[in-house]
Amino acid sequence: MKRILAISLAVLLLAGCTASTTTSTKTDVVVNLPDGFPITAAPITLNVLGEKAAVHSAWADMEVFKLYEELTGIKMVFEDVPQAGYREKLNLMLASNELPDVFVRGQLTPMDVAKYGPTGALLDLNPYIEKGAAPNVKALLAQYPEIREAITSPDGCVYSLPTIVTVDLARTEKNWINKVWLGQLGLEVPKTTDELVNVLEQFKNKIPNSIPLTGVNIASVVNNFGGSFGLHQNMNYSINIDGGKVNIWFGDDNYKKELEFLTGLYSKGLLDRDIFTHKQQEFVAKLHPDKIGFVHRQADDNFAKNDDQFIGIAPLKGPDGYQFKHINNIARDFGAFAISAINKYPAETLRWIDYFYGEEGSIFFRMGILGKHHTADAQGNLDYSDAIKNDPNGMGVAMGRLTAWSGGSFPHLIDARNSIAVNSGATMQAQEALAPYLDTTFPMPILDLKTQQEAANIRNDIDKYVAETRSSFITGKTGFDKWDEYVETLEKIGIKKLEEIYQKAYDEAKK
Repeated sequence: MKRILAISLAVLLLAGCTASTTTSTKTDVVVNLPDGFPITAAPITLNVLGEKAAVHSAWADMEVFKLYEELTGIKMVFEDVPQAGYREKLNLMLASNELPDVFVRGQLTPMDVAKYGPTGALLDLNPYIEKGAAPNVKALLAQYPEIREAITSPDGCVYSLPTIVTVDLARTEKNWINKVWLGQLGLEVPKTTDELVNVLEQFKNKIPNSIPLTGVNIASVVNNFGGSFGLHQNMNYSINIDGGKVNIWFGDDNYKKELEFLTGLYSKGLLDRDIFTHKQQEFVAKLHPDKIGFVHRQADDNFAKNDDQFIGIAPLKGPDGYQFKHINNIARDFGAFAISAINKYPAETLRWIDYFYGEEGSIFFRMGILGKHHTADAQGNLDYSDAIKNDPNGMGVAMGRLTAWSGGSFPHLIDARNSIAVNSGATMQAQEALAPYLDTTFPMPILDLKTQQEAANIRNDIDKYVAETRSSFITGKTGFDKWDEYVETLEKIGIKKLEEIYQKAYDEAKK
């Protein structure tokens, strides 16, 4: 039988019980203690560094973490640094070797891992996984071999763990169109890029002050329409792989056709004029059915009104018949978790995070305690409690007080069951519309430090040049008569050399 832990909590947690009508604010509650808990017989303390999302309250104050400390016997001293200053803090700690015990929501890059893993600053997690310290992670690696491919360094070590996303719905950007406007104007759902242009023109001409099409930024728009022009996303970059041959498509005719399509939208006033400059907060403020006609988003949770206001549609068929949708890899948010060399309790630390990679622990991490923070119906479907959903400060604020998954990049499992509460019926329908067209992508293997530095230097120059010319082409500042000159510049910067690096990495991974 599972052991039982008595914890003093503010309200009654047992599912199916009726709260007392007395004025008492405390009730001793019996909570099932998971198998293997507490992790340590004697309490231990670990120092944690992580990036705090804007939606988070202080991690030390989050209800899930406070209860988890009681369950595990491990006290985490959180140094949760806001995003604006996190990278600087992380770089300083890595360079000075003044390390925390553990990185959680660590945002370590492949370059960080390639640089500090082999030196011993980061521990290889493989031995601990194999010896049973992380049974949930071990099971996921066995079930999804592509995860191991994405996190294994050239020396065979695993220095960090990602977020693991097994539900397709959480790995795609949906195509949302304003259903209300379609109905008002008597328009059909567009099925091709040409039909979309016609619909957007109707929105512009007949809906006052409308923004026919917008996006979080222009790069996102390019990537999301890429499937209509034969442009894939492989190895975490703008890469097509055809017959085993790696091709960075920035100089391809298909990319030129997509830019011409977007240039046409811009010249007709159909593409948001602010898309090159607006910030995330400014973009989210536009997500209102009275303002926008078409947008790409993972879900409809940011729409000011989402009850039958927008509908998710299939990928649009492009002029040459291409029609697919990019889906992100199962291993997401590289470098979300790592253990440093100064950690005296690596097995216990790995066990601490492993719980969040299993079904029971991931539900607890994302949704708190059944009966207080979430509910379950007879079919096992989960939902946040009314106290969370109807919080006067908003559901996002309430979840930010409860736990740290909102904002993304936290190491844990995201599956169909633990994410159902934030997936509306409209979002599920939107995913169904994409399902027949999903494009499986090849993950990026971790390169050795020297190769990674060489690739990064070339890629930084290419990315900067592509971003500048992309905006210039779309806004009409540069005509497409300059396309050959643009391609020649890409070759001078080193796009062929970068292709060679990615080709070698691909060939090695496929052995």
